[in-house]
Amino acid sequence: MTYYFLDPQGGVQGPFPAAQMRAWLEQGYFEAMTPVATRPEGPFTLLGLRKQPPPAAPQASKKREQFESLGHELFACCAAGRRREAYALLDAGADAGWKNRNGVACLAVAAMAGDAPLCRALARAGAGVDSRNIWNQTALHDAAAADQPTAVAALVDLGADIEAVDYDGARPAHLACKNGSAAALRELVSRGVSTCVRDYHNWTPAMFALNYPDADTKNLLIRLVQRHVE
Repeated sequence: MTYYFLDPQGGVQGPFPAAQMRAWLEQGYFEAMTPVATRPEGPFTLLGLRKQPPPAAPQASKKREQFESLGHELFACCAAGRRREAYALLDAGADAGWKNRNGVACLAVAAMAGDAPLCRALARAGAGVDSRNIWNQTALHDAAAADQPTAVAALVDLGADIEAVDYDGARPAHLACKNGSAAALRELVSRGVSTCVRDYHNWTPAMFALNYPDADTKNLLIRLVQRHVE
């Protein structure tokens, strides 16, 4: 586990390994080493900071801030379809697996934007193809919901789980039917996705298709589901 602490000015310092924190405790920088709170940055050890940390601490914090900044910028580029800028950031060392506070990864927003080449580049750079957000959804869930068939194809080719289940038991096919994503559903069906499986509320993809408000889209979704069942 890594640890962070707050300096006397209220700034975040870290991350630091537990061994380093114990050493500073022995040197008198802290009166105790107790996890005080959990924040997006990680678990904090605080309680009784007696004097300024060693000079190395601000440097570590600055390096971390720079790393976080690159990841945040990469996320924005992936969401906006700025592929060349995203490539440059990856070359500069940006974390391909960076996530926002909701656990949404760069790969997920690239998939929602339908940028298949960028999805492949992120995966090559180390992004987890089945990385989950706070709703336990993967990039394939997002691509299916956003009706991005090229991104769906790219993710499946990269090894994404076509039957990945979120916290509601929904799979990519469920979200495709729920959102009227006929093109994405067609791609999923061509890859052998199940259209009969039920989520935790006992709904199948076909049931979502039957409830889609637009008649033309609903009929297309139903035909795709029935074709797969047959």
